[in-house]
Parts: sequence; C-alpha cells; structure tokens
Amino acid sequence: MVDVSRDLALNGGNFQGTPIGVSMDNLRISLAAIGTLMFAQFSELVCDYYNNGLPSNLNGGPNPSLDYGLKGAEIVMASYCSELQYLANQVTTHVQSAEQHNQDVNSLGLISARKSAEAIEILKLMSSTYMVALCQAIDLRHLEENMREVVKHVVQQVMKKTLYSDEKDGSLLASHFCEKELLQVIKHQPVFSYLEDPTNTSYALLVQLREVLVAKALNTCPAKDGEKEISEEDKYLIFKRIPVFQNELKAILGDEVTKAREKFNKGDFPIANRIKKCRTYPICQFVRGQVGTELLSGGKKISPGEDIEKVYEAVNEGKLGDVLKKYLAFWDGSSGPFTPRPGASSPACNNPEYWIWFNKAKACKW
Repeated sequence: MVDVSRDLALNGGNFQGTPIGVSMDNLRISLAAIGTLMFAQFSELVCDYYNNGLPSNLNGGPNPSLDYGLKGAEIVMASYCSELQYLANQVTTHVQSAEQHNQDVNSLGLISARKSAEAIEILKLMSSTYMVALCQAIDLRHLEENMREVVKHVVQQVMKKTLYSDEKDGSLLASHFCEKELLQVIKHQPVFSYLEDPTNTSYALLVQLREVLVAKALNTCPAKDGEKEISEEDKYLIFKRIPVFQNELKAILGDEVTKAREKFNKGDFPIANRIKKCRTYPICQFVRGQVGTELLSGGKKISPGEDIEKVYEAVNEGKLGDVLKKYLAFWDGSSGPFTPRPGASSPACNNPEYWIWFNKAKACKW
C-alpha cells in the first residue's frame, strides 16, 4: 500500500489487496443510495402534484407554453441515477485466475477504484442539478408570496368599491360580510394555478371568488349570534353586485400582477426571501451569488444546463467545500440532533439512572 501523503510504501504482506476492492465496492453502493434519494426528492420537487403549489417542472416564466422549465433536468437525473445504480454492482466478485494460476485470487481493487471515481463524478452532476432545482423552487416560493399579496391587495380594493355599499343610496350591503371568506380563497388557492392569466374564468381563482358570493346570496342558514338575518332583498342585491365585482376585478387584476412581476424580476418586492433566515442560506448564496445563477424564467436565453454546468465547475474547483465548512462550523462532531436546540434532547439526560448501562457500554473496551 502506498501512502502518498507521507511518501511511504507500506508492506504488510497484504498483497491480495481485497480490502481496497471491497471498500471501493461499498463506496459505490453508498453513492448509489445517496443518488437514489436525491433523484426521488428531485422528482417530487418538480411535480406539481407533490410540491405544494409550485408550477410543474418549476417553470418560472409568465407563459408556461414557451418554457419547459426543468423537464430536461429531470430526464437527465433519471439517467444519472440509472448509471449510478449500474456502477454499484460489485467488481470484486468477478475475480479471474491469472498467470498460470499463480495469481488465482486477486483484488481487482484498481478497477473498483476507477469505477468509484466515475460514480463520484456522476454524483457531482446530480448534486449540481439538484442544487439548481432547489434554488429555483426557493425563488418561485418567494415569487408566490409576493404575488399573493398583490392579488390580496387588489381584491380588497375591488371589494370596497363594489361590495360594501350601494351606489344609489350609499347603504351598506350584506355582501361586505364576505370579506373574510374571499381572503381565505386567496390564501389557500395556489398562486401558480392562475398566475399565468389571473382574470381567466377557466382558472380557479375567479370561479371560487364567485362561489363565495353566490353561497352568501343563497344562504338559508339561520344567522349566528350577533349577526343580522339576510333578507330576500339583500340576497338579490348581492346577486346584482357579483358581475360588477367580477368586471372590476378583471379590469385591474391582470395589469397589477404583470407590473408586480416585472418589478420582482428587477429586484423590487415588498416581501423579502425567507431563505435568508434559514441555516442553509450559505448554500443558496453559493449557487445564486458566488456561482452567478438566477431564476430561470425563459425571458433570457439561458438554459438550465448552463447554470448546472456553472455549479458543477464550482464544485470541481472545491468552492462548495469551503461553504460547507462554514455551514457546519457550529457542529461539535457529536451524533444528533443535528439541528441546535436550547436544551439537551437525549433521553439519557432526562433519566440518567435508567441510561447508565448505555454509558458503561460506550466506555467498555472490547
């Protein structure tokens, strides 16, 4: 065995070299497990059925029909994962007798090490792709929060103008009691389900807002304590205000969302990105700031592959290692919990008499 760091050749009679080959095989199995987990998380991240309201393929453009988002990245991630799992097959089980049976058992350690080097490169590609996708999802969530506030503000303005009072005599309308329910629709309806065209009646936003007003007008339930019973005339007036509310909303909402999105792309937004308060922010800052990637929206001629390549080159240059050192600087090397907590969470601290056997077992020298 050659220790390169100390410039020493160590001869312990281990000419068979099996520990090297077996260790490299086990390394590739571990790399394949990491890659499989990463691919599973990536697949759920880009699927709008699992990602809690984010657009399909993490598409960041105003027109999804003109941008495939990270669909190509998902396909290549599947290829990476398949190759990584193929390389996880053991090499040391393919020993052949050589040199007229003088070398009848050999380690194949060099072959296994070469395949492990290939697996590491593939995992780097997967990690770079995954980091770009995560930052894309973070920025889209930031966009979602800002756009929701814009929609909420516009709807409140239109409500005050059309649902609060009668234009003829200025009397208070029963429809003003719908404010809470209308704002709940905005809160729970995924923004990207209507952001492409918020005034489109085929999308859920306008439909659900109208349903709230219709339900209020058709309400036959008895009034609760402190509430005034809605008369038939009030119900009729609510019905009359529904088209007025919709038309006013259509006239304003689309333009306001477009303007807000343009401001967001220029870095002007009222709600800051919450990732800055998270402990994992240094990694996001590395991808966005140090490497120089940005939200992929289809507006600029930048493909996901270009940003992924930038991150991959930075990882090869060792820049990510420095970021991870800062990220893990607080860790004292002890086993879990990884997240810092104000008090000890181990059951041994809460009940030391019961767990004394555990401390004795750790101190025992086998």
